[in-house]
Amino acid sequence: MSRGKWTLLIAAALSLLAARPQPALAGYPAYFERECSGDPDSGVSYERAVNACTRILNSGDVARRDVPYYLYQRGAAYGELGQYEKAIADFDTALLITPGDANLYNARCWANARSGRSLFTALTDCDTSLQLRPGNPYALDSRAFVYFRRGEYAQARADLDAALAQKPKLASSLYMRGLARLKTGDKPGGDADIAAAKAIDAKIADTYSGYGVAP
Repeated sequence: MSRGKWTLLIAAALSLLAARPQPALAGYPAYFERECSGDPDSGVSYERAVNACTRILNSGDVARRDVPYYLYQRGAAYGELGQYEKAIADFDTALLITPGDANLYNARCWANARSGRSLFTALTDCDTSLQLRPGNPYALDSRAFVYFRRGEYAQARADLDAALAQKPKLASSLYMRGLARLKTGDKPGGDADIAAAKAIDAKIADTYSGYGVAP
């Protein structure tokens, strides 16, 4: 299974959190930290990531300011397992602690969009994320998927164009723009975008088919 967009969201969060010192977890081996981290090259399964994050969160050794980080990581792993309600619950809890976190709003938007439920809530969350971090290509990509789910293809296309202006090789945005173009009658452009997305991520069509979205 393609690690897909959750990997991108995790990478974006990690880049912002890299400078933050993480707590020493008394009595817990360092591999829990690594397994919870969501490193796409680690080979750790999402089930193991959930377990590691849960062990850390239940340890009693995590400072309150660091709890949202581990909830974010666990929520992302739950999302990859298709356990969207658990993912959203983790993002909800994290946002109670850090209500101004753009990454968390984007992650909750993406979880709702991916599940196909609560699209109005998803759109509100993506809007909030973009208000907090204007122009973030990952949030634009997420909001575009919400618009696509709602059948608002022009709005989806506008967000995808904006995301790709910053990240030309963002496979998810290329693929979704291809689908949006096909929906609006631009078959040559749509086919070209889909081919470009597949050249970057050979499993992109399977990934989105798993979300119930296909040409």
